[in-house]
Amino acid sequence: VRVTPAEYLSRLPVYFQALQKRLQKMQQDATQADRQLPLLRALWEEYLALASQLEGSEKLNRLRWTIEEFRISCFAQPMKPRMPVSENRIRKLIEQIK
Repeated sequence: VRVTPAEYLSRLPVYFQALQKRLQKMQQDATQADRQLPLLRALWEEYLALASQLEGSEKLNRLRWTIEEFRISCFAQPMKPRMPVSENRIRKLIEQIK
């Protein structure tokens, strides 16, 4: 799926809504809300390592926004990501970039 930067940026309100839902869940039950946090942190660190080596790659850009969509999937379940996302899909994308 090829997505332009404008399409990613048009989703910013959705990312902020997902962040609000996560904060609300943390107030209710922080343990439950953060169980996916270590996985997301690891994926983000892999992205940052690749970003320090590559610049402006379309696949790298797609990886960045796929991780954002995965955050929605993990933390704001009633909201739908714009594409199918999973840890496996993200890891495959990371391998393609490497």
